[in-house]
Amino acid sequence: MNASRLVAMAVLPLVAAPAAAQDQELRRLTRRCGSQIEWIQDTPPPRNESPKWQADPADRSKLWQEALDKAKASDRPILLYLYRIDGKQMYRAPCLDNYMMNAVFTDPDVVNIVNSRFVAIRLLSNATLPLAIKPPDPADRGTLEPALVFAGADGKIAHIVDRIRTFNADWVVSILREILRKLKSPAPKGDDPEALIASGEYERAKAVLSKKADAASKLLLATVLRRLRDGDGALAALKGIDTPDAAVERGLILFKQGKLDDAKKELDAAIAAKPGRLEEARFLRACIQFYSGDSAGAVERLRELAAANAESPWAWRGAAEFTDFKDTTPDGPLAHYFLDLFWHSDRAYAGLPINTTLPAESKELPQVAARAIRWMLLHQRANGSFDDTRYAFWDSPKILPNVRVAVTALAATALLQWRDADPERIDRAVAAAEKYILDDANLAVGENEESYAHSYRLLYLSQQVKRKSDAAAEHVKAMERIVDRLSKMTTKSGFWAHEYPNPFITAVVVQALGWARDAGIKSAEEVLKRGAASLLKSRGEGGAQPYGAGRPASSPKDCAGRIPMCEGAIAQGAEGRPADVGKALETYWKYYENQEKVRKCDFHTDGELAGFFFLHNMYHATEAIKLLPKRDQPKLLARFRDAIVKLPEFDGSFVDDHEIGKSYGTAMGLLILRNVASSD
Repeated sequence: MNASRLVAMAVLPLVAAPAAAQDQELRRLTRRCGSQIEWIQDTPPPRNESPKWQADPADRSKLWQEALDKAKASDRPILLYLYRIDGKQMYRAPCLDNYMMNAVFTDPDVVNIVNSRFVAIRLLSNATLPLAIKPPDPADRGTLEPALVFAGADGKIAHIVDRIRTFNADWVVSILREILRKLKSPAPKGDDPEALIASGEYERAKAVLSKKADAASKLLLATVLRRLRDGDGALAALKGIDTPDAAVERGLILFKQGKLDDAKKELDAAIAAKPGRLEEARFLRACIQFYSGDSAGAVERLRELAAANAESPWAWRGAAEFTDFKDTTPDGPLAHYFLDLFWHSDRAYAGLPINTTLPAESKELPQVAARAIRWMLLHQRANGSFDDTRYAFWDSPKILPNVRVAVTALAATALLQWRDADPERIDRAVAAAEKYILDDANLAVGENEESYAHSYRLLYLSQQVKRKSDAAAEHVKAMERIVDRLSKMTTKSGFWAHEYPNPFITAVVVQALGWARDAGIKSAEEVLKRGAASLLKSRGEGGAQPYGAGRPASSPKDCAGRIPMCEGAIAQGAEGRPADVGKALETYWKYYENQEKVRKCDFHTDGELAGFFFLHNMYHATEAIKLLPKRDQPKLLARFRDAIVKLPEFDGSFVDDHEIGKSYGTAMGLLILRNVASSD
């Protein structure tokens, strides 16, 4: 596929496909990520990214025994990295494995600590592994890949970190060091600072280096303080040291502090002087280019890095960001917004976390929203889009343009609703996003997910009309065109389809038409009523709705997430009663634990339940609550408020299905937070 066709399809704004002659070499580079770790590992089965799952029968017990024997002989704990857990819960786990190998297991500090202090084993976990590790299922929360399992030399599990969806090497280093303390693993002897640093004994290295006054020791001390996340102390230690490598270190510290403009100046100066850490500096500089919105410029820098030194691990990491995979998107975590290079709240590094979420209390909602807003503003592309998704149903990347428009519309709406948090920056971001979502050239007309793109465009436009912006007249005209398009997209049964006709997208479209009607679009009324009538016809006992049009109603557990939005849609069409929305919410919460358990699964795991419905259902349920009497709304919204603040990642983002992406999840999180913010 050539570059011009990629642009025409709007499949991958990030980068055109590499030339065929380079493709094989680039893939070889990306596959070297993680290779510096001395793994005991299996032979991975073929990349199984299809829902046609078959149990993996290979015997992995011998490899586990090899790790146990090595752990006993070396008196080291075991780090078992599970890149796959045999089961039906994930069919694109290899994407996450790529992120883990790139962002974590190629980081020099992780590599050094793992090689010097752990017995490392990388496996697919199946029934032959004698650890009783199983994936989520209807009866158990289980373990979800990618996962880090820590065990002593006796094979007893000491701790598991799973459901990893934010890939931050510093965070993993803090876990490795805490595990070593917990298991009282013998520390290296002596006071060689470089050996102490390599083994993760940063406090001891700091004590040794603090006694020395030469420039080389001060530079090394700065790296230790940076590893201890003492940025100000590290910068103070670097004062007066003007070497190129000191500039790289300053740039790295400033980057981790989020001071990207200052970091850019240091890294540019360092690169011009060609420091010993040149490849690292180039990689970081490309990341800054990416976060500035210039993804094309970032890719060009990464190409230059790979061409200059293909043996550098920084080149391996960079190559993954411009090597297209089967879904026409890059393999790397930066392109999909899963790479995290920043420092976060001390709470994120405290103790031994069990996953990458950082739960908060309801009273902390403003802080949760502020972190999510910062995350959103950092990840918008220069063309206004939020383009990280790789939700392609695997064999149909042609739908990606519609998904990107839908996600960008959600992001623009979320930022607009939180405008007071940072009016100047948010106004710029929203204006850029609006140009993208209202340009029909960015759509894939007639392809799957078009109905979601139009629905969320209506959501955004209705908010702008409500604000009575200067462009309100243009927004109204755009809404009229979109309503007309949606009216022509209904099936004979009266349902809309995203991939196939079903109640949940129909309910979303009806909600969207309701937003349009309330904004003064009279033509929305008739179309809305047709959709509501179709939902009423498919409604089963207690509001139960089928998964697809024409099927029998699903069990209460399987349709608990979509019942509130469907009941709300029926009520919007004057075909139902608001009281039924209240009853639907009771069903929602009765089976909430089932929904939350599979939140990060990318396939149906508990009957019809799957991660990609989680935030979708929660947001549209909070919208349905608005149909109830105002006196009843605060109590109902408070329960959603208590739930949503428990879900952010430690980087401030929200995520359910990694395929749809963090921009989608964070936009949904902000929309939910806005709806529940006044529930006190």
